[in-house]
Amino acid sequence: MGAVGTRAVCEDLARQGHALIELERGSLDTKLWKDVKRKRVRIPDLVCQRCGIRVESRAKTKPELSMSHSATDAMRAWDFGMVDSDWIAFPVCVAAAEHDWSSGRLGPESSYWHERNWVKWEAKPRINYFEV
Repeated sequence: MGAVGTRAVCEDLARQGHALIELERGSLDTKLWKDVKRKRVRIPDLVCQRCGIRVESRAKTKPELSMSHSATDAMRAWDFGMVDSDWIAFPVCVAAAEHDWSSGRLGPESSYWHERNWVKWEAKPRINYFEV
């Protein structure tokens, strides 16, 4: 869902004259990274090549302005690694299609069962932007 929302932010800001590229690896891709990812390093997802504005995308399923935050650990604050001029985008995504999937087998001494719910996400057309 996050990648779908970030792509929607790129498209929306491109219509307004911005040329965005990724700052945070994997922001525009749904691939799960298997390589080691640095922990506790927060940078915005996108940067505009034309004006330098940095954008953090926070896709939501409900139109709520919420981000995780810790008042006791500065590195876990909602705005850690960001500057006042950075933007935060809140695209709202809805499930366009859902499919359940399962696989498994029963054995005499053990069994294995795996279930998944595959969701195709779509971003709503309007995106809210706020400065940090």
